Amino acid sequence: MIAFALWAGLLLVSRTPRVIDPAVVSDARARASGVPTVAVDVTECGTLDGVSFMKILRIELGTSWQLALEPSVDAHVQVELLCTGDSVAITLTQRNSLKALERTIYIGSVPMQMRARLVALSVAELVGSSAIELAAPAPQATSLVEKRMPAPPLVRPRAGWQLGGAFVVRGMWRVPAPQFGGQLRLLHHPHRHIAWTIDVDATHGIVSVGLGDVALTTISGAIAVVGWGEVGPLALHVGLGVRAGTIRMVGRPDDPTRTRGTTLVSAWGGPLSLLRAAIPIHRHVRIGLSFELGIAAFAAIGRADGTALVDSGLAWSSGALELLAAF
Repeated sequence: MIAFALWAGLLLVSRTPRVIDPAVVSDARARASGVPTVAVDVTECGTLDGVSFMKILRIELGTSWQLALEPSVDAHVQVELLCTGDSVAITLTQRNSLKALERTIYIGSVPMQMRARLVALSVAELVGSSAIELAAPAPQATSLVEKRMPAPPLVRPRAGWQLGGAFVVRGMWRVPAPQFGGQLRLLHHPHRHIAWTIDVDATHGIVSVGLGDVALTTISGAIAVVGWGEVGPLALHVGLGVRAGTIRMVGRPDDPTRTRGTTLVSAWGGPLSLLRAAIPIHRHVRIGLSFELGIAAFAAIGRADGTALVDSGLAWSSGALELLAAF
């Protein structure tokens, strides 16, 4: 009786069908049909639910693409995710090509359980945009997912921090000659539409007066809070701040035997308004122009025999050509 029961059990097990992972079958069929392969690297995105992300991405790509089970250098398309704070940077590169497609999406206001879906939709859309160059059909959209979550807005790459230098031209409204110099700027985007910037600069100029020349040197720093937005690839910043520093005037008479030159050092600066525009020329490089208009709350006046020769008061304006590294 016991032997019969064992024999029946073995017979039942042998006739039980094996459960095959549909993903494995799908991958095997994809390789056989020669469809392009997509490999996704999520190792730099630890805050993302990788299992849910891969599941949704597989559905979004449909049968037009094969999603590799792990990163592979043999894939037609390589996708790399980089999570930094409230944003996710997506970089897509094609095999045997130096060209890359990039996109950054903001997920700070998205519920945690919906972030994997949002990133998956963005990756599928970016992969679809590369289909033309690969001569492959774009991935088919899945209506079930689209009904639950609308397609994310396109947000061009931006970096949380930007640091660089600038060439500055500054004019003081009561000084008839411009000053030239350099500037070091730090820019930070802590929020999607709000940023702040600080800078330190030094400028120098020479003003001709009736008795000779006056050399002007300013060293100052500024801080400003700006609102920012994007128009195509152009990033615009508009805001208010304050600049403060020192100004140094040195009199250089044409005839030192008749006129004595002196040196005057004074505080200089005041509130300012800032307008800035920049475009990316590389993934980590931005070039921009900024314009500044300020009211001189502190100023210096160079005099000769009681007559004002150089007055740094009233207001100033300046322009700068910037080159910033983004990180």
